[in-house]
Amino acid sequence: MRHPCACLAALALCPGLALGADPVVTVEVGEAQPLRYGAEKPIENRLDSMDVYSLSRHARRLFRGHMVTWQMVSAAGGSAQALAPGGLSAIIARAASASGLPAELISAVISVESGFIATALSGKGAQGLMQLMPATQREMGVADPYDPESNITAGSMYLARMLSECGGDLTLALAAYNAGLGKVRRHGGVPPYAETEGFVRKVLSRMGTH
Repeated sequence: MRHPCACLAALALCPGLALGADPVVTVEVGEAQPLRYGAEKPIENRLDSMDVYSLSRHARRLFRGHMVTWQMVSAAGGSAQALAPGGLSAIIARAASASGLPAELISAVISVESGFIATALSGKGAQGLMQLMPATQREMGVADPYDPESNITAGSMYLARMLSECGGDLTLALAAYNAGLGKVRRHGGVPPYAETEGFVRKVLSRMGTH
């Protein structure tokens, strides 16, 4: 039980506590200063360029702008502003020319990976139209994974590399794109993961080759 004097002292100091009133806490703050990105703050320190999944699980809440996957939006009956495939045709054509891949293949991968939603973000941290992981973005020199041209160009070049590493076998290349080349080599084929098997099947189906 609290001492009566202590209670009276508390009321004297904080009169807002009396009679069940909501306490009022006053905090003095300085003038807000805008964040500036430049010489004093390198690009790698910007939140929109960081791999938030390497931070604590609580830090992910800071990045709410891209924390909803396109599958989650669809399930909720909402819209995440999917881009019309035709609107990306010029970008896909340029990526196809640069990578040597068929435009239909690139389009099929985009369709399966993100549903043509440029801001798609998976639970594992893959970002953008072709769902590039942060490590792949660094490897391919992607500055903004949510920029359609940057994402599609890098994703196509990366898939072309996987196709070369897999001796031209498209099924293995797609599996490597999804699960990683090391896992394809370790298993001697498509890794026995439901996600990877489904990804390969859907892409080939949308290309009309399976």
